[in-house]
Amino acid sequence: MASPSECRVNTCVTVILESLNMFVWMESVAKRMRQVELLASRYSLKFSHKCCNGEQVRLDCCFHQPTEASLFYKQIISLEKSHSRPKFLYYIQTESELGYQHRAVLNEQDLLTIHSPVYCRNIFRTTIPIRVEQEEGTVAYHFNSVTDVNMFLFSKSNSHDTMTLGLLRMKIVPKKFVADDDGFYRLFTKDKMISHEFGEKNKFKIKPR
Repeated sequence: MASPSECRVNTCVTVILESLNMFVWMESVAKRMRQVELLASRYSLKFSHKCCNGEQVRLDCCFHQPTEASLFYKQIISLEKSHSRPKFLYYIQTESELGYQHRAVLNEQDLLTIHSPVYCRNIFRTTIPIRVEQEEGTVAYHFNSVTDVNMFLFSKSNSHDTMTLGLLRMKIVPKKFVADDDGFYRLFTKDKMISHEFGEKNKFKIKPR
């Protein structure tokens, strides 16, 4: 677990390379990632993890000092400027935001938090391996690593505040149904007309807004 002082400094850099087709992937993305890894190998890293899903390859690097992370980040920017392809995505953040202190597991509440039907219609459409299990009465989605979780969140989340496991754990707010003053639960809809038969069948009391 990162200490409070560590949580306030940016010691981690993530680099993501994206490919639109397998030909670009085979010829360019793998080569460019080797260059990124060569740059990273010049440092004494606290840890580094990599994963790929066929369209993207992700490298998470954690440095001992924020000055090292900042220098590496600037080197990645220079590397990107020297090549037009493949597409580079990179950002610098704290160790706690990256999320390797957490289990590589998402639950139903996590998926409710990140999901937006406008941004991603099918959240389970992914090449990242996921194992589904029951834990304490709820469904848990197990990943092989936190790197895989971060890759999944990056591609499925509709908010920058939930694109890594650490950020998601900081953002998560449990949701629950709360009754009104009369002890009833209210369901709002954009539909202008709902038949009374529907209400009687489902024991709803329908009121116009």
